[in-house]
Amino acid sequence: MQRFSFMFPPPRNEPQVVQRLQADGSLAPSKLYLVNRPCPYREDEIDRLVDEGHYLVGICAFENWPARIHNPHDHPGLREFDLFIKPSYQRFIGFMHHFRDPRDVFPDDIPLLDMDFSDYVQVRKRGQAKTFDMVYYAGHSIEGKEDTVRWSSVIKGHDLALLVIRALLEVDPGFRVAIVNDVFGIDHPRVKNLGFLPYRTFLDVVESAHVLLVPSAVDASPRVITEALCLDTHVMMNADISGGWKYVNERTGAFFDRTNYLDVYARLRARGPAATRAWFLSNYANHTLEARFNDWLHDCILRYCAFNRFGGVLYVCLEGDRKEERQAMIRRELLRHMGIFGDCVEQVPAASVPGNPHKARGLSHLAALRRARELGLPDVVIFEDDFQFIVPRQVANGKIDALLRDFPDRDAILFGNHQITRHEATPDGAVLRVRAGAWPHGYAVRAERYDELIAGLAEACAATPDAAAGAPLVDDVWTRFAESANVHAFRVPLGEGMERYGRLGAVAVSTEASCVDSSSA
Repeated sequence: MQRFSFMFPPPRNEPQVVQRLQADGSLAPSKLYLVNRPCPYREDEIDRLVDEGHYLVGICAFENWPARIHNPHDHPGLREFDLFIKPSYQRFIGFMHHFRDPRDVFPDDIPLLDMDFSDYVQVRKRGQAKTFDMVYYAGHSIEGKEDTVRWSSVIKGHDLALLVIRALLEVDPGFRVAIVNDVFGIDHPRVKNLGFLPYRTFLDVVESAHVLLVPSAVDASPRVITEALCLDTHVMMNADISGGWKYVNERTGAFFDRTNYLDVYARLRARGPAATRAWFLSNYANHTLEARFNDWLHDCILRYCAFNRFGGVLYVCLEGDRKEERQAMIRRELLRHMGIFGDCVEQVPAASVPGNPHKARGLSHLAALRRARELGLPDVVIFEDDFQFIVPRQVANGKIDALLRDFPDRDAILFGNHQITRHEATPDGAVLRVRAGAWPHGYAVRAERYDELIAGLAEACAATPDAAAGAPLVDDVWTRFAESANVHAFRVPLGEGMERYGRLGAVAVSTEASCVDSSSA
């Protein structure tokens, strides 16, 4: 697969497309779709994205999703949503998470990365004096909408926050606290009740406090934690929090519960001025995070579908009847059935030779090979528009992995085998060494062999008049190539070209016999 450079997206409250850095430095939408919350009403939209070749990447950014949501003030559709039984779950190639024990949440077959939006927070200090002992952010609320306050009461731990603040006001005569988006209405001279604040003003308030109180239990790694660390403010965090726990250590803050909050606060204030910014920036530098994010995404993409391990996948839609139907069919085969990453797939315009579709076919493959050479692909997979797979993605992955591992000297791979007329068996029995055959409907070839095939196809097509009947000399080109190159095929193929064999069932029945009956050289 080509090496893409993906940009970690800014936090949003809805799923979004990941941007890809292009060679000229500009950004373009990739075929990665970042899902950050339950999508009970988006199954149709996800189907559309899958048909377009998108992969889904999960990031835990909403309560304790994808574990079951238990906030009684959430919509019932969210509380009842179970991602792992949805068809769309099969299109998730990986999850970024914040859980202490992620395998208690995720199945074993999903790749995981300990990363979330809060890792990327980097805000500047403005030199605010530490005028408050504590700051507490009470969460999102909309004036006049009581449901938003009830929702935040669970997410932001209002009950525990009120317990801590009232106790500290009682035992510490000098204690001063700022409450942002205040919902308590505490009437006290040492309580600063603040409403909604512009973002920069909010950061100034956080910087002006010695300690940030985080009483949340089900919050998904709230960004205010890392904002506080960037502003040299210690974090006093609920020991039971779902996400964000990884930022707390002896240098950055401390955990508390309902039994020890007074002692924890006292120890934090005794530490003196915080130096949390230096720790956070050294452990969560953006360039380091981007490198981890890209390496992990590439591993996920390569793991999900073995065809992604080739330099690229090209397909040709040949001229003729049912052209649009055939184009839709091959995209469905490549993107939905086999799950090839959409950014790896490209259509090559078909050649048109009225009256001689065989020559047009040869010219179309010639164009595909030239395109692979132009792109500098180390190897390429080429399919015709009538190719259909007869095995699922997981089976294809295993077969391709084994062949790539066991035959490192390969020059080409056939994914069907009906075009083979002569072969030799290999020791493992599952792979054939091809010696002769017609030009295949689906194959992979290494860059070192592009020029040989391009020259042979160009010569054969030039020698075939446009009005000539029958196939041009392209089949002879493939036979000459197979005689000198290391061409391999699967004894039981991954699929076949359906134009010749009529229907899928006929191929499934005949595939084994087609190779067993072939004569060996």
